[in-house]
Amino acid sequence: MNESGAEPGADEWQASLASYTIQAPSGSMVTLHAWVKDSAGNIGSKTASIYFNTAAPVVSNVVVTDNGDNTATVTWTTDIPAEGSANYGPVAISGATPNTVSENALATSHSVTFPIVAGMNYKLILVNNEIASAPIYWPKPWPIDGDASMDCRVNILDLIFIRNKLNHPSAPATTGRPTSIMTRGSTSST
Repeated sequence: MNESGAEPGADEWQASLASYTIQAPSGSMVTLHAWVKDSAGNIGSKTASIYFNTAAPVVSNVVVTDNGDNTATVTWTTDIPAEGSANYGPVAISGATPNTVSENALATSHSVTFPIVAGMNYKLILVNNEIASAPIYWPKPWPIDGDASMDCRVNILDLIFIRNKLNHPSAPATTGRPTSIMTRGSTSST
């Protein structure tokens, strides 16, 4: 196997190939050439081009659109070519995203469409070359009645959040303004 496309020399043939290390820098398109030779000396070859990258793609420009036909489309970009997919599921499933819709293209602009139920809030996780993004909630599902901690769920954590807010001592006002003191028959300022 090589990246040059040149047929191997007489001393370069191996009985088998366990692995091959790509010589190109990360972030480049690489064409690999596989060469085979049978015992009669017949030679065959096959090529394949891949985008070789060792860094995780950075996701940006995420937009989710309701298509009005019980589907939604999520679009996003990545800083390097990547194959994309979206895991999605109702927020009510408590963290699970059981469904996946994928695209089969190596690109920096991505778009996938998935079925939706009107009035339901969804959690989306974009996946590019096996690197998952942080969850995206669509439509933005809060405020949910009782969701004080803004985590898209109503549970004991909301009660703890409220208790902690109520237990905070209030600081005295220190605005620097003079205060008036009323005494019998007079007013004085401090």
